[in-house]
Amino acid sequence: MTPKIPKEFRDRVGDQSVVALRDIERLHICRHVSDADGAISSGAVLIAVTPNKKKDDGDAFWCLIGLRRGTKITPYLSNFFP
Repeated sequence: MTPKIPKEFRDRVGDQSVVALRDIERLHICRHVSDADGAISSGAVLIAVTPNKKKDDGDAFWCLIGLRRGTKITPYLSNFFP
């Protein structure tokens, strides 16, 4: 089952990304780019980026990251994908 795209990212996810989402088990919105960077380094994949409209909540951009089916959840990834 493909995870539902959060409303903040629906206009940022193109047709190619929707096809790629078939392999994604879970999604998470990172409100800090450094968190997304660390998660990607640990095995997550970047799905989309959108400007932050709530300037007092995180960085200037939010990142939608995903976890492919079968990816080992490292201690760092467990912060985003419990």
